[in-house]
Amino acid sequence: KYIYAAGTNGVQKKWPVTGLGILTRKSFTANRFWHSFFDVDLNDRFVASANRDNMIYIRSQKSGKLEYVLQAHQQDVKALSISPNGKILASGGYDKVIRLWDLESGTLINSLRGIGERVNDIRYGSSGESMIIAYSNGMLKRVFFNQSSESESYLFELGKWKKLFGWEYSVDQILDYNENQELVSFNLKLNQRNRGDQPGFRKSKKAKISWDIKGGEVSKPSWNRNFAQDRSIAVSNLMAGETIEANEDEIILKSNQNEVRFFHEHTDKLTSISRNPAFPQFATAGYDGIIRIRNANDLKLELSFAAFGNNEYIYVTPENYYYATKGALQGVGFFTKGKILSFDQFDTEYNRPDLVFDHLPNISEEIVSHYKLAYEKRLKKLDISTFNSENIDNIPIFRIMDENIPVSTTSRDLSLNLEAESFASPLSSLNILIDGVPIFGKEGKRISGTSIKEEVSLRLNPGINHIQLYVLNEDGISSYHESLNINCRTKNTSSNLYLVTIGTSEFQQSEYNLTYAAKDAQDIAAYFKESKAYDEVYIKTLVNDEVTLENIRTLNTFLSTSRPEDAVMITVAGHGIMDKNLDYYISTYNMDFSNPKLKGLSYDELENLLEQTPSRKKTLLIDACHSGELDKDEVEIKLKEQTQFGEVSFRNVGPDVAFTSQMSLKSSFELSKALFADIRSNNGATIISSAGGAEYAIEGKEWKNGVFTFAFLNGLKTKEADLNRDGKIMLSEIQKYLFTKVPEITKGKQTPTSRIENLNNDFLIK
Repeated sequence: KYIYAAGTNGVQKKWPVTGLGILTRKSFTANRFWHSFFDVDLNDRFVASANRDNMIYIRSQKSGKLEYVLQAHQQDVKALSISPNGKILASGGYDKVIRLWDLESGTLINSLRGIGERVNDIRYGSSGESMIIAYSNGMLKRVFFNQSSESESYLFELGKWKKLFGWEYSVDQILDYNENQELVSFNLKLNQRNRGDQPGFRKSKKAKISWDIKGGEVSKPSWNRNFAQDRSIAVSNLMAGETIEANEDEIILKSNQNEVRFFHEHTDKLTSISRNPAFPQFATAGYDGIIRIRNANDLKLELSFAAFGNNEYIYVTPENYYYATKGALQGVGFFTKGKILSFDQFDTEYNRPDLVFDHLPNISEEIVSHYKLAYEKRLKKLDISTFNSENIDNIPIFRIMDENIPVSTTSRDLSLNLEAESFASPLSSLNILIDGVPIFGKEGKRISGTSIKEEVSLRLNPGINHIQLYVLNEDGISSYHESLNINCRTKNTSSNLYLVTIGTSEFQQSEYNLTYAAKDAQDIAAYFKESKAYDEVYIKTLVNDEVTLENIRTLNTFLSTSRPEDAVMITVAGHGIMDKNLDYYISTYNMDFSNPKLKGLSYDELENLLEQTPSRKKTLLIDACHSGELDKDEVEIKLKEQTQFGEVSFRNVGPDVAFTSQMSLKSSFELSKALFADIRSNNGATIISSAGGAEYAIEGKEWKNGVFTFAFLNGLKTKEADLNRDGKIMLSEIQKYLFTKVPEITKGKQTPTSRIENLNNDFLIK
């Protein structure tokens, strides 16, 4: 009954249609200037509009009233498609990710990685079980979304287009998808190379083409012969005597001496070129979201750069070595054998900041050498002497045999049938992680033999479950990780908090008494007792003479009653102690400070409390000296320094430590932790330490707490830790807040760190 139009002028229009005539028109505009509409789709109730500001606007089809806004993508949303049953909305665009949404509630069901190119259009088939995806590099892909893999998908290959046409192209629009006949018609956009015209002009034309999916045949193109032109290249900072020309696929650099041509290698329209005035480098940028940096002398590609959101980014060399911030790693994958695999399987080989920053002339050789030491330290920490995936010929084969795994379900229970083979070396363990938490423990489930068939039952969390499955053989070699993302839309979404707070200010050896450690435990308990973020809050607090190994070990019983969807938080405040072997202990009330091993709380035993709990949302906060992880190879015992300065005290007894490294960044171990995600097997918890392994934790009258605890509570109470101002404080936000606030308060004397962090499991704190 209506025609809807989404306009690049930021206006969306609606025309009621009667017979063959268009009678009246109603329109509305984007809520901000120059935020164009790129696509629109609708069902009986809703109209969905894709917007240039990375948002999707959902309006009432009847009244036009804005119902809600989806914060959808990291870049412009180019394409929308609503499923035939009207329940699911698919979106895609410049960030190369396809997202599936529950249209009724506006909740995200799943995120699907494509082929690493911009998504230009999406079209559901009539069954709702498959869709066609159109890409900016001329590829078309059909995907079945109700299956665990894309093994039965069809991809029209790039090479076929080049053989047919030999020009630059993109699939601009899907015109029709006949699922029963397996036939797709679409607009193909060709960009003609510049032949003597003015530099920077783009010439293009479109053709209507049909694709027989199974046969792989295409119809004869029906061309629209009208060329469109636009000027698209901005040039800056050229050196004296240099000029630049550019067309759709080639850049021409002219100087007094010679002329050099090179392909810019962007997968979309080129938008800008800039010469580095201080170093011999060129940078180019394009609509593909990539910045490419070249050597100005030979014009060879040196680095590519991409941003993820506001603060995350990645550099990549032509050899695929990369440096990525930890938050960007969720957007990094490796494409092989038709699948995109998670970064962690290849990270130890290709995450090489030393090789990446060696390409940047403003980075000193000393810094590059420090990065290399940090990489080598990482391999040692992971117990890997050398690593090269190309030399591994003993990779086990792992398969999920089920054909109809749902992307969205109302059931909490999921059953999977698995198969694995490893002929060169027997299998040793089956590993399944849900949101980064190993359901069989960090060592996995013990298996044996060269092949297995196994049925496993999993309990899903409410919301999106990121599931990874793989096997190891006895040589320690992993199969490729199979990944599933399943949205559990259960009506029961309750979540409880199990909170343990431990603080010791008074000791049998009273000369070691502290002032505020017990208060830290009590203040945290009092704050969360009033929390509205959880349905129920269960609290156990141990202070002073209650803090004994016997009492701490009974906490396993308390934590064992939690459920997978519940949150577990343990906070500990007291003295942090190194024994003569540099093993780490937390003070207990009756500990012998000259021999902490007898009755002190070891770090391993503290971490084990989190190993035993069924919860998949767990964190540990330690407010004590030396609570960060320490590399014994890079420190030495030193004479004790003064532990009290006026009204400020340090929570430290026992031997002190000092770095033996001469690095300006303290040690290669500390730098390794800053640069690399921790992919060691662990219990899935995030463990935040108040101070580095060779640092003190501070308490004093100014804060009436330990500084770390003060900053933690301050961030929650004042909402300063709500970094994105969305009214919620997530674990990742309080972690970033502490890493900034504590050094600010202590003027750099104390720097929190993460012993372990789970990048796959960010959950609500407040």
